[in-house]
Amino acid sequence: MARLLYITCLLFLLASCHNDEAEGDSTPAPRTILIYMMGENSLASFMQYDIEEMKQAVAEGALQGCNLIVCQDGTRRPALFRIRQHKGRAVCDTICRYDALQSTDPDVLRSVMDETFQRFPAYSYGLVLWSHGDGWLPDDSRRKIATRWIGTDQGNNGPKLEIEELADVLAQYPKLDFLFFDACFMQTIEVAYALRHHAQYIIGSVTETPGIGAPYHRVLRHLCETECNIASFIDAYYGYYTDPQTIHGNFPDGWAYGCAISAIRCDAIDALAAKTKEIIAAADFANADFRNVQCYDMGNFNSNRDNKSYYYDFNGFIRAIAADSPYVEWKYLLETCTPESFRATTSSCYSAYIGSSFPIDTEQYCGISTYILQNDSHYANTNEAYKQLDWYKAVYPQH
Repeated sequence: MARLLYITCLLFLLASCHNDEAEGDSTPAPRTILIYMMGENSLASFMQYDIEEMKQAVAEGALQGCNLIVCQDGTRRPALFRIRQHKGRAVCDTICRYDALQSTDPDVLRSVMDETFQRFPAYSYGLVLWSHGDGWLPDDSRRKIATRWIGTDQGNNGPKLEIEELADVLAQYPKLDFLFFDACFMQTIEVAYALRHHAQYIIGSVTETPGIGAPYHRVLRHLCETECNIASFIDAYYGYYTDPQTIHGNFPDGWAYGCAISAIRCDAIDALAAKTKEIIAAADFANADFRNVQCYDMGNFNSNRDNKSYYYDFNGFIRAIAADSPYVEWKYLLETCTPESFRATTSSCYSAYIGSSFPIDTEQYCGISTYILQNDSHYANTNEAYKQLDWYKAVYPQH
């Protein structure tokens, strides 16, 4: 009965997949990249814009023999399709059409990954998660605390995909060459630690990303190189948002507000965690001064929100609690995890919460954010949720 109920629910979530004309490949490609677009929300209007950028990149030869598969769930009928180059132009071959799709359900993500990786085998794989994002905290539609997650369906307040669920899905597949969050707030040490075994690199932003997200026509080719060219990806992403030609007319709806982007080497996370644990164990939190630590979510400066902040610069946080010598040792490990060529930020970024830009301390910026446990009673539920995370259990003293 349980098995039957599971199958029935999954069929409801997928709401029938109608196979179309696209055929799979029996010969493995260098890499298969799945771009999973959870766009049944306020970002739906930007979805086709990004797909056109992908098509431009493919037409210009970005794939270099790789497979590019897109799952699109927005205002149009959901579909899974392949973008390939044919006679100097981009062609979209539909793999599967859905009557409906709850793309934030982990079983649906798993089904789409199965379909993609079985039909289009490769020697390596990459995954892009495209949607709204809000870091590590649980979905408040299920738990009565603030909302941190990746993806939202059926509107901005609909079902979401939690990081723990994502980790469970990814554990069933070969380690990804890269996991790119084209979404806000996802580049936290808490998220990276939870997913460190499932990807070589995690790419994302510590703060809000512009609505149009990644400039795929500039960055896609770097994800298709035999060894993912992360430094060139970061440079191309940052270059798009600082290009005077881009700023003066190529943006829809005026999204020329700057950006923060970074990549994390997952094989360096455990060493960084071990040193972080040493520093936290010796720290005097009661007398630590966090006032100058860069904050990346601007809800704290908007009286219309809950006056809470959840994302602070990881480097700024450790500098505030560490003695000089341990900090130097920790900073070396941080630079291994996110080398200088793996991170970039403009001197200010835009926040929709306050409706304007806010300054970024470019010297403090390390490309990774973290949560700072708060004594304020308003953070009580958040603190309790934080203590359930693998990161907290790994680096904070357990009593």
